[in-house]
Amino acid sequence: MNIDSNLVLADNVRRLMEAGGETQAKVAKRAGLSQRNVGNVVTYGKTHETSPTVRTVDGLAAAFGVPAWMLFIQDVPLEVLTGQRLNQVIQDYIAVPEQGRTNIERVANAEVRYAGLPTEAPSAKAG
Repeated sequence: MNIDSNLVLADNVRRLMEAGGETQAKVAKRAGLSQRNVGNVVTYGKTHETSPTVRTVDGLAAAFGVPAWMLFIQDVPLEVLTGQRLNQVIQDYIAVPEQGRTNIERVANAEVRYAGLPTEAPSAKAG
């Protein structure tokens, strides 16, 4: 699967702007960026293919109050993108030992199956 991260970023920033009724100018001011920088992100793939800098992504993330990495999650529901729960799950996953990670994965896979969603095959353990 070949995903253009810039398109994912553009889509998420557009959705966040629409949800908050915000303009490029308002977001730019909060992000400490120029309006042109914000415009370049949200119009990526339509008028140009200039990738944003890390500074731009960090500014946008700060403006929306989300971790920068979350802006690169494809097809994420808006309530997940704007909430803190996913970030907390990731932090918890990182903090626990391997057995805890296995348990978190097991529970997540069970929830996906229960919801009737397609699951990915579990990865084979090395060794």
